[in-house]
Amino acid sequence: MLEIPRTLLADATSQPSRILVIGVGNAGVALIDRITLAGPGGAADLVAINTDGLSLGSSVAERKILIGSKTARGLGTGGDPEVGAEAAEEAGAELAEAVSGAPIVIVCAGLGGGVGSGAAPIVVELARNRGALVIVVATMPFSFEGRRRVQQAAAARTELTRLADAFLAFENDRMAEHAEPLAGMHETFAASDQVLADTVASIIRFTTTSGPIRVTPADLLAVFREPDSTCVFGFAEAAGSNRANEAVERALKSPLLARGKSLAGARAILVHVAAPPDLHLAEVRAIMETVGRHTDGHLHLGVGLDPNRTSLAVSLLATSSDATAARAPRPARARTQPAPIEAAPEPGGESPAADPHPSEAPANASELFDTSPYAVARAGAKRPAKTEQKTLSLDPIARGRFEKSEPTIVGGEDLDVPTFLRQKIKLR
Repeated sequence: MLEIPRTLLADATSQPSRILVIGVGNAGVALIDRITLAGPGGAADLVAINTDGLSLGSSVAERKILIGSKTARGLGTGGDPEVGAEAAEEAGAELAEAVSGAPIVIVCAGLGGGVGSGAAPIVVELARNRGALVIVVATMPFSFEGRRRVQQAAAARTELTRLADAFLAFENDRMAEHAEPLAGMHETFAASDQVLADTVASIIRFTTTSGPIRVTPADLLAVFREPDSTCVFGFAEAAGSNRANEAVERALKSPLLARGKSLAGARAILVHVAAPPDLHLAEVRAIMETVGRHTDGHLHLGVGLDPNRTSLAVSLLATSSDATAARAPRPARARTQPAPIEAAPEPGGESPAADPHPSEAPANASELFDTSPYAVARAGAKRPAKTEQKTLSLDPIARGRFEKSEPTIVGGEDLDVPTFLRQKIKLR
């Protein structure tokens, strides 16, 4: 089902609202830095908030606010959300001044730590009390980070869902699955930050770009009204005569969308097209038909025209009330590991049969490499029989299938008989 936003024809004289984007904690500050370097196009004000003075000092954000000067003393919270909340309350006046006057506030944080889980709810509540529409873009911790961080993230998620107008949750485990298997931590985090930065940039583009089909904040909240929704996102742009098809196909190939398979369980999908004024209705129809083939969920369409653009951009933001429904279907396997390489058969033999019941080994080198050539024999294993050296027989041998053929006689000697036998040479 296709749903058109209520603001179908935008008033040409209306000015789009500026958006305030706030990064809270180390993950939020890193995201603000990436957005700053990419350039939000002047439609957003960026603020970085942290208790870690070193991290905040190296940030390139336009405005920085160090919270908890007395509570944390610029050294961080040690992963304690209570310390993060106290730090935000200590700097409450400065935070309230920062969010005042902003009609839309996007709060970015990584949940599970002290500042993201403790200070972010305080910032959201301050913004809501001053009449702002608040959207939270948050990441959930990796499963290997421990039960404590996962529990802290779950508690913060519940609180933020209650306070914010919209809550967009992204799973670090899900985003890291699409990084190279042996990629470094810097590359993995950079890839995840890029997904989040593109998401925030798209939200800014949704609400600030004028066009024939605008996406208003109310329309955005209609897509994210489910409290336990998990988000997937895709973005791409293309130019040329086939720009619409190329852009939507590239967007569907984004890591979290898995060629559109992640949209199968999505409850709602927001499709936004940003293009130059020469956009054709046939191009919008082609984009929506392509997306519609991958989902039965509600499609929300937005179209923005920008005379400064030279390419067509497609943004896909989807939600699912079930965290597992938004995941792309995967083949059943024990653990995340590359497919085993079949060993080449030995000369004269057959290739070894595959084990029909592979054991679940712990995550170690054997899951990434073929360690069978380096296997050590187990104690008590049966040893192979000792090889016995035999004496070479010097007796005349039969001629086999040439027994009935005429021998080769030269100078009275049978040349078919080995030389050492004809000349009676004794081998030592």
